[in-house]
Amino acid sequence: MRTKKRLPLPCVNSSLPKEAEKSVSAKRKESAWDLVIENLRSSAVFNSSLGSKELFHSNLIGYFLQQGDSANTMLQSLSQTLAQWLRPQKEGSSKTKFRVLSVFREFNHFDLFIALIDEAHYNELKADGAGYELLELLRTSVAPVSVKADEQFQKSLAILKENCKFVVVENKFKSIPDAAQLDEYSAKVRKGIGYITGARKFNVKADDLNTTFYLLVPHYSLNVFGDLPEPWLAATYEDFSNKMLFCVQMNRKNKDDFMTQYVKSYGKIVHDIMLLTRRKIQDPIEEGAVFPDAIFSAKLDTIRLRDFYEKLWFSALARKMSVACPELDNVRIVPESGYGHNAGLMGYKCYLQDGSDIVYGIQIQNGQFRYYVEPAPNKKCRWENFKENDFCDLLNEAKYESLRKTKFAGIDDDCRVSEINNAIPTKMVLGDEVLAESVGNPQNLKSFGDFKYVYVNLSKKISQTELSNLIKISLSALDKMVRQNKKLFKIDFNK
Repeated sequence: MRTKKRLPLPCVNSSLPKEAEKSVSAKRKESAWDLVIENLRSSAVFNSSLGSKELFHSNLIGYFLQQGDSANTMLQSLSQTLAQWLRPQKEGSSKTKFRVLSVFREFNHFDLFIALIDEAHYNELKADGAGYELLELLRTSVAPVSVKADEQFQKSLAILKENCKFVVVENKFKSIPDAAQLDEYSAKVRKGIGYITGARKFNVKADDLNTTFYLLVPHYSLNVFGDLPEPWLAATYEDFSNKMLFCVQMNRKNKDDFMTQYVKSYGKIVHDIMLLTRRKIQDPIEEGAVFPDAIFSAKLDTIRLRDFYEKLWFSALARKMSVACPELDNVRIVPESGYGHNAGLMGYKCYLQDGSDIVYGIQIQNGQFRYYVEPAPNKKCRWENFKENDFCDLLNEAKYESLRKTKFAGIDDDCRVSEINNAIPTKMVLGDEVLAESVGNPQNLKSFGDFKYVYVNLSKKISQTELSNLIKISLSALDKMVRQNKKLFKIDFNK
């Protein structure tokens, strides 16, 4: 039998040029992100979280923690897992199993205030009539309770007084933590916070000896923030997601149960959003990016996550760029970040520590680099004698001085542009339209109420090094200008 001779297959070089490979890889990554965004858009759990974002997550964690005696095995397992994760970290508690007594939300400005007791004493209280009554009172309470130390309750109250432990959780889902706020919260507890009152010698209170503090954040926020102040410990949303998905896996026999499906969906949502913080914020900023991805921001806008993305981006960048701030005499410089007018922002506020309550600084938003002055925020004060032309001239003067001192190419005394050898091309930093005005034709003063500013547009190509240089020189120029004109910027507290 004759066999048909097979011709050899042509040799095909399947490799692509490096640039083409990068392009294909980038397109695949964007397609993957498009799928993540579409999955979030179609998720009922995700959409229900959008109304209050951080509060939504705090409320759910609180709800899960209180399900230790639930008839639903999924919720019971998750409650026990989370109670061990956010466990009291006090002497002798390393191997102890804890049960949750109460969860207070937004109590004393704490996102979560949790009371716990070891399982052995919990079961002892549960087996006693008066103890069980106290457990139910504490379980359903939303704030500290008052209990009379009647004879029937004294034994149970003594157990609670001796064995209660507390956990405070500060939830920073979409912003970088504030060290001053953390110190304020731990100081509150140090003074003592009543949990059970009215029982005289059996009163139970939280203090620094029986309370553990957790900061709940995306892992990347910890990288940006650095070491936590004592006595705070870290708990990440990545770990929270893993705990939920682990419990779902362990309860897979009930995979069709509503709560199992809910926790699975919620765990996946948290996982995807945390992945976003690493891949679309951490990596680009570490690689030197200044501005968030505009196309990706627009996509997130369709699922109402643009504020989360841009706020966290500028929080991270403001922290990283803080090293650019100059040493100014008797001035406290505070990084700021946020989201407003449909765009993220960052900047540095300078508080002149001489009782004048003048605040000045730089702010970056929508590509604008702003030079501003304002009365002290949160003090309900106004400018005593606002003179628009004078404010305008002095802010422009500070702007021009800072631009002349930078290493950008050829900005002369009249703010005209010319080429200078070995200098950074101006348009690479400040854009193609470098300055539409000059000293003889200054930019008009802009305002957000008493927040008065002038600005220069930044190029999308500006590097972090170039921006650092501009920040340092601009803050120094503003500081010099304000000190020389404090009479003009006088504050009135009576308005």
